Amino acid sequence: MANDVLQTKIDKATKADIEIFSNLTLDAIEEAKKLAKNSKAKRYSFARELLDDCV
Repeated sequence: MANDVLQTKIDKATKADIEIFSNLTLDAIEEAKKLAKNSKAKRYSFARELLDDCV
């Protein structure tokens, strides 16, 4: 059921929606690369640790 809803949203996405998502995804990847090179950046062993820091 949830997959059907998600697929419907994907099917109805406009080109602008897709471009915004793509740009945000690429920006996040670039930011992750920068952080990976930064020896002072905090490292997380589990996604839960990251989530806890964000809340």
